[in-house]
Amino acid sequence: AREFDHLKILFYTDFRAKPGVPSQIQIDTLKNHKIKIMVFDNDKLPDYILNDSTIAKIKSQVWQKDYKGKIEVYYK
Repeated sequence: AREFDHLKILFYTDFRAKPGVPSQIQIDTLKNHKIKIMVFDNDKLPDYILNDSTIAKIKSQVWQKDYKGKIEVYYK
């Protein structure tokens, strides 16, 4: 997502969002607090996220203004 897209998620949905890719420590903290994790797959995600089947990966360009496609969510 782009720099301010997390604000759109916060404003238009009931989800919490942060910019950037979470570190392994941040992921561990979220899991310890029983928080479900979803990330946008920008084809640059680190292996610790790609190989974690508990993290939902969203393969989409939904944040683009002209987006008319389908959202794919996978857990690998």
